[in-house]
Amino acid sequence: VVQKEMYTFTTGDDGGSSFTLRPENTASAVRAYLENKVYGKEGLTKWYYMGPMFRHDKPQAGRYRQFHAY
Repeated sequence: VVQKEMYTFTTGDDGGSSFTLRPENTASAVRAYLENKVYGKEGLTKWYYMGPMFRHDKPQAGRYRQFHAY
């Protein structure tokens, strides 16, 4: 699901390199939380992330392709 919402660009060089603008970050934060078993280390943890993120979907009224998550 996240893959189709990403802005991915190829660089055009011979190596076939590409880069992707940061998509919505909730899935990445949850994956890191579970893979590192943070839930078993401490009673309460607070996580946050901030910065610009990008959606690759059709813009709707009041919804932009670039947004900031706090």
